[in-house]
Amino acid sequence: MVTEQYPIGKAYLVTIKSLEEFERYCKTFCVIFDCVFYGIESSVIYEHYIPFYKCWETENAVNDNGRVVSADKIKTTLTNVDYEIIKSCYTWKGFAVANVRVYAKAYLGTAFVKSILKLYEDKTKLKGLTGATEEETEDIQKRYQISKGMINSAYGMCATDVAKDIYTVKDGEWVCEDVDLEKAIARYNKSYKRFLMYQWAPFVTAYARKNLWFGGIHIFKSDYIYGDTDSCKVINYEKHIKEIETYNKQCIEKLKAAADFHGLPLEMFMPKNAKGEEKPLGVWEHETAGNKYKRFKTLGAKRYAYEDNYGYHITCAGVGKKAGCEYIKSLDGDFFDNFVDGLYFPKGTSGKLCHTYIDEVREGDITDYLGNKGHYREESCVHLEPTEYHLNIDDEYLKLLRGVFREEEYFA
Repeated sequence: MVTEQYPIGKAYLVTIKSLEEFERYCKTFCVIFDCVFYGIESSVIYEHYIPFYKCWETENAVNDNGRVVSADKIKTTLTNVDYEIIKSCYTWKGFAVANVRVYAKAYLGTAFVKSILKLYEDKTKLKGLTGATEEETEDIQKRYQISKGMINSAYGMCATDVAKDIYTVKDGEWVCEDVDLEKAIARYNKSYKRFLMYQWAPFVTAYARKNLWFGGIHIFKSDYIYGDTDSCKVINYEKHIKEIETYNKQCIEKLKAAADFHGLPLEMFMPKNAKGEEKPLGVWEHETAGNKYKRFKTLGAKRYAYEDNYGYHITCAGVGKKAGCEYIKSLDGDFFDNFVDGLYFPKGTSGKLCHTYIDEVREGDITDYLGNKGHYREESCVHLEPTEYHLNIDDEYLKLLRGVFREEEYFA
């Protein structure tokens, strides 16, 4: 959000007459468009980019844990940044576009950028900092979490739906009224309170993916094992240090360009942490320096386990990191052998709660532990209880893996 350029002003709906014309628009402007790919196939083996569930039509698509490996046909909506990434990792036999909207582009507003930089500075200074007392340390940790959350909200505000359905109460009942999309968007665009642009949101995430792919995945290639929004798990990283250093230098140059444009000191873009170390925005850091992973295992997106000098750790969507790890350690046998497809977390071991939303009135009498009686009436409420979790890998993903590992070219 600090170093890239985003749509500004009104969109221009253009008619594309050739691929060359389309690519000129993509190089010069921010572009959002619908498209169809025919006979598309991944040109790399180490990762796949196109989200399967963001394709609104597919034919004979091979699905890699939510990503398209190949297909006879897919239809989806992209930005020009997505298109640049797709060109680097897919080939296709046919391609067509429609509803091509073109925007002028520029850096985000200086006031907005300054706010992001201030929050990043606070987060950087507070991370890992401790106080003289337990209370001071707790206060620092709270302020750190607030700064971290506020930075996330800078993007979240952009991605907030501007045309929500309307919920009202009629005759004592909740009623959902479908929003008039055109009126809601017009109202949003004309609001004097507005300081954001909804179109920024898909470009924020697209730029993040571009950095991950061109600054990480494409560098590590077959040494790449797993990636997330801002991280890569890799082997043989020593072979790629020069390329990472080159990428980091490019990040610094982008920070300098943004600083010059906004008329802000470069120090704001690379604040120092509690140890006095500069932390420039966007550069890669060696997260496990001095504490390499001893073992790492992934069962798909947001499902992995690793062992380091401090023991075992897991990240598994639907399971608490600490509670889930303790449960697996309590099982007989090797930790990694137990972290498998079909793993079952009984109630109370997953670290998660099941929410039940109750919209009807609940009323009655209750007696507390001292014997005091009281009457309660709640118009609506939420019931929470410990929940179980069953770790399942999609059958299609398993079939793909079994097929891939039988192919000799996988090891080429």
